[in-house]
Amino acid sequence: MKRSEIQQAIDWAKDFLGRSQLALPMFANWDIQEWKAHFYERWSDSSESFP
Repeated sequence: MKRSEIQQAIDWAKDFLGRSQLALPMFANWDIQEWKAHFYERWSDSSESFP
């Protein structure tokens, strides 16, 4: 499957959810930088070690 086909499916799903008045959690739209920031934020605030 091509990346353009995947993006088309994602766009269709977002449109469908919007028309159905359903919302995805905010992290559903995070880019890689936001994922990394939240990952490190999670572990730096914890006494736990990295996995």
